[in-house]
Amino acid sequence: MDVPVLIIGAGPSGATAALHLGRLGIKSLVISRHRGTANTPRAHIFNQRAMEVLRDAGIEELCYKSASSMEHMTHSSFLDKLTGQEYGRLWAWGNKPKQKGDYEIASPCAMSDLPQSHLEPILVEEAQKLGAEFRFYTEFVKVQQDEAGVSTILRDRNTKQTFSVRSQYLIGGDGARSSVIAALGIPISGRQINTAFNVHIRADLVKYIAHRPGSLNWVLNPEAPEWSAIGNFRM
Repeated sequence: MDVPVLIIGAGPSGATAALHLGRLGIKSLVISRHRGTANTPRAHIFNQRAMEVLRDAGIEELCYKSASSMEHMTHSSFLDKLTGQEYGRLWAWGNKPKQKGDYEIASPCAMSDLPQSHLEPILVEEAQKLGAEFRFYTEFVKVQQDEAGVSTILRDRNTKQTFSVRSQYLIGGDGARSSVIAALGIPISGRQINTAFNVHIRADLVKYIAHRPGSLNWVLNPEAPEWSAIGNFRM
């Protein structure tokens, strides 16, 4: 198989790359080791610069329709439980009255709360309209490059069969634990910032949080001071 560009990873980075390439008339093949797009919210806050990238890709308005807007991102709150004591609130994401104007004139775009589970289907669908091909449940195995291009071995995780893709360029958009980075021997320095786990539920919590709009509610447990739970509520 020959393609101009092979992209490893169909998350926000990989799918956005495919979309921008499509707008330039460049075909791409995007593979993901997962069975489909994100099924949990994961990363969700898009600052103005990130929204400008989506604007350039022609999908800004589509994204705003699926996102929580600025007025629902006003604060980050700290409390012991949703129905209990509130310790305090901080202005968040450019909503502080003295700074709001600075944010508004800095960009034609506004920040948004746009979880990956909402964003990725938009990116994939719009990129496909421009000629990108997506293959899910397919994983990167190894890569070899020469003066003329790149040869990449991929594996279909259903059949366990491997196949080769020849491309002019290879883009590694497969996240912090990138298999592409490891295969190319690119060093990564730094340390893990913190540890977290996610519990994803769906519930109508409007009556508990409508009076304090915000995208993050930090529920602090005095009995377990080493742990804090972050509630990300979309209204």
